Amino acid sequence: MFLARGDDLQAELLDLLCDAFQRYLQAGQAIREHGLMVQARGGEKKRNPALLLERDARYAMLRIFEQLAEGRDRSQEKMDQADQAFEDAICAK
Repeated sequence: MFLARGDDLQAELLDLLCDAFQRYLQAGQAIREHGLMVQARGGEKKRNPALLLERDARYAMLRIFEQLAEGRDRSQEKMDQADQAFEDAICAK
């Protein structure tokens, strides 16, 4: 696949998004298998550490989606500016 300069960042963000989604799925599976609470070494119950992993992965996905949306908005802005410059050039003749 051929990528433009701006697309390199988009591709990297998509790769990070896939990684975060995989972590989210794995954490969810661990929560389903072991429950919200797990037994600690001393026998007491504690919160499943996978809950934190799931939360962090969800937060990472949200941040990546925001960055992808910002990039899309900037690309659309540049396209709009180019369209306007083209129209101005055509109308000036």
